[in-house]
Amino acid sequence: MWKRTEKNHKYSGIICFTFAYFLVAFLVLHPFLFQGKSLIHDGDSLRQHYVALVYLRRWVKEIFLRLFRGEGFHVPLFDLNIGYGGDLITTFAYYGIGDPFTYITLFVHESRVDLMYGIIYWLKIYCAGLAAFSFFRYHGRSSFAAIPASLLYCFSGFAMFLGRGQLSFLSAVVWFPLVCLGADKILDGKKPWIFVTSLFFAAISNFYFYYMMVLLVTGYVIYRAVVLKKLRGKALFEMAGRFAFFGITAAALSGFMLLPVFTTVLSTARITYEKSIPAHYPLSFYLKYPAAFIGTMSPIDWTSLSFTPVVFITDVLLFTRWKKYGSLKLGLVVLFLMSALPAAGTVLNGFSYPSNRWIWAFGLLNAYVFAVITEEISEICLGGVVFLIFMTAVCLFMCNLTVLTDTSSVKVSCIALITMTVLFLVFILFEGLRKYLSLLLYVCAFSGIILTGLLNFAKWGNNAAGKALYFGEPFEEMTEPEADALIKDKEGVYRLANDGLEEHSNSQLIRKTNGTNYYFSVVSPYISEYLDRMGFNVTRAFQYRTEDDRSIAEALSMTRYAFVREGWEGNRPFDYHKTDRWTVKDDSIIYLYEADEPLPLGYTYDYWIPKSRFEQMNLAERQAAMLYGAVMEESSLKESDFEPGNRSVYHGIEENENIAIDGENILVKAEGASAALNAKVRDDAETYVYIKSTDFYPITPLDSMTEEEREELPAKEWQELRFAGKPNQYSIGASYGEKMDVADFMLKNNIYYGGHTETMINLGVLNSEEEEELRIHFEDKGIYRLDAIDVYEQPVKEVRERIHALKEESLTDTEIGINRISGSLTVKQPKLLVLSVPYSPGWCAFIDGQRVKCSPANLMYLGMEVPAGTHNIEVRYRTPYFLMGALLCLSGIIFLTVYGFIFREKTK
Repeated sequence: MWKRTEKNHKYSGIICFTFAYFLVAFLVLHPFLFQGKSLIHDGDSLRQHYVALVYLRRWVKEIFLRLFRGEGFHVPLFDLNIGYGGDLITTFAYYGIGDPFTYITLFVHESRVDLMYGIIYWLKIYCAGLAAFSFFRYHGRSSFAAIPASLLYCFSGFAMFLGRGQLSFLSAVVWFPLVCLGADKILDGKKPWIFVTSLFFAAISNFYFYYMMVLLVTGYVIYRAVVLKKLRGKALFEMAGRFAFFGITAAALSGFMLLPVFTTVLSTARITYEKSIPAHYPLSFYLKYPAAFIGTMSPIDWTSLSFTPVVFITDVLLFTRWKKYGSLKLGLVVLFLMSALPAAGTVLNGFSYPSNRWIWAFGLLNAYVFAVITEEISEICLGGVVFLIFMTAVCLFMCNLTVLTDTSSVKVSCIALITMTVLFLVFILFEGLRKYLSLLLYVCAFSGIILTGLLNFAKWGNNAAGKALYFGEPFEEMTEPEADALIKDKEGVYRLANDGLEEHSNSQLIRKTNGTNYYFSVVSPYISEYLDRMGFNVTRAFQYRTEDDRSIAEALSMTRYAFVREGWEGNRPFDYHKTDRWTVKDDSIIYLYEADEPLPLGYTYDYWIPKSRFEQMNLAERQAAMLYGAVMEESSLKESDFEPGNRSVYHGIEENENIAIDGENILVKAEGASAALNAKVRDDAETYVYIKSTDFYPITPLDSMTEEEREELPAKEWQELRFAGKPNQYSIGASYGEKMDVADFMLKNNIYYGGHTETMINLGVLNSEEEEELRIHFEDKGIYRLDAIDVYEQPVKEVRERIHALKEESLTDTEIGINRISGSLTVKQPKLLVLSVPYSPGWCAFIDGQRVKCSPANLMYLGMEVPAGTHNIEVRYRTPYFLMGALLCLSGIIFLTVYGFIFREKTK
């Protein structure tokens, strides 16, 4: 009878939490509902997470449709629509390919996935709250205390704000409490199934947050085992062995996804490039921190706290319990210090850059503290009241110390904190009201969550709902039916340059077109190397868009068509002509252009160029070299005798009243200043302005002022200028008459800095008869460090001749199937075939059914040597390490089966 009553009591707590959750969720998110808005905004939520949902829905649906049609069970693992072409598992492991919530989208048409985006968001936050509720209850907290604590956790800033824009991030919020709960059960000698299961789902849902969880839970387990349970010697060794076994088993179960992803991630530029870790964040971070804790402000990227004022109060009150809860106090201090130190953020971010994307763990601890204080609030002494007043005053002082936090939302949060503190003082000091303190905490928790949410979403706050897209708009934004219809009847495999459409990143995945548009977190290291060595204007290798209209690059990538906006025709490479096809977008005419002599998917070289020799060339020489020989590590073919020659037509830069030159440093005295470049342009060559820049020191408004002018500044304006900080990126442009383009550079203090220091600005084929000046432009005042500057030319005739030579013996009858590409090739002598798909160790090449070696060619493409004669060419793809990961998964199943059998026998 007792067990039945306890079970019913447990479910009543869940029912009450469910009711409270949906009530709070409605009150927080009603600005979206009343305006007919989705939860998607024009940013990462649209370009990455929404696109991933639509794509993965289509991917799974097509797998089952083929199966039902009797075509067999085939799982596509590679798709040419993913940027230059990419692996599905490594690309989408970050975006929910293994997340069970993702495939709720199968129940609606793909045009309505924006609706499911919101449902998944609501459902994930609800599940996160249930997980936290279970964790709190296991640790002895009453349902009465656990319900508001769980709401504070699942509606904290990371979940409510960042989770809306980065839907896959919510996986961490869902699985972390369950992983901790499973760890507690193992520590208490109970069954490990919750630990293994939740760790498995965390791993396949998002490898990135799984990595963070492993580190955080390891620290949690060590502390609980050593400090709280005081395990030593053999007992500690046995417990460590149990966790190692179950942790490795969970990792093995998810090996089919983890192994391919981790091997790819460890080779990406975000990890491999050397970075300096600052000792501390900017001063503005620490000034904003209190306002971020109680309100909606974010002191720096991804440090979204928003724990509400009542959590600040309960944290403070915890420290007034002088002789109790030492472990909780230590936990708060440790996690606070971790959030304030870039080193901790760097380690938890995979040694990439400082980021507090692990802050959900801090939220769980703060919510637990709330639950503890809720049950003991009536025991707070007078000394605790004094300490609360003091800490509230400190928090308010910090919130109003600088104008950087002087916003309306911060003011409202401060007023809420004052109000709640005063109410607590009244209820504590008056004996008759003390019995209602827990109820007051309840009210403050609910009102704090709703207030914080509305401060971000409502019109009178930051109006995030007003900035979101209406239902139906996301699909419209990511499709171009009128423009894509212009090429639907075109045959063959080719790429399309979408610059003129100004379309969103990754839209080609929805449109099913091949291009060079990519914006996902994990990118092939071969693509990263290509973008860097060729000097494209790409500051972040995981976000590339165009090939700078370079004729050679677009030819080698089999780009055949281009959309060009009226008035921007001069931006296309010289070997494109306007067709009679056009459409209208945003009141502008969009023309379809076609290359005069496009290269097919596969083309052949007679010679090769050693990569070591290629690395010694400048950027202009490198792209020209690829016309004469395929860049390879090794080859049995003849080495090309390509000689770069002198492609420079640069003779210096002219100083003027706004530009002063001192060696490698250029002092720019006025915003938007420019200087003439002495260079002779030609009518029959593409012109490139080469720039290598490694630093920029801005001249701030304060630097330009005299002491008297600074003293006359209002305090608010002076503080704005003082704490503005150094910029983390800058731009340099080049122009010839009305033709202009801009290159972007990042400083080392930019979290996305990846070593990009040199680029070529392509101005196309210029008209020397216009007698315009070739100029270099600087956006801001300051000192620019230009390690090198040059002007190169690329003769049109050379490009046309060499492209024609590459095309003479090329792949025909090309077919692209599931994870395979095939075609026919006839060559008169041994040659090197290059396919315009990114190289990966997952490719296997076959000539007439016999497997042959394939290697990276031209840095990122797929190359193989072909003997003379007519041959059937086929390449097949399998995600690297996928088979090994599947074997690991099988071994994990075996381990668990054996353990379950042994455990069952022992219990008998």
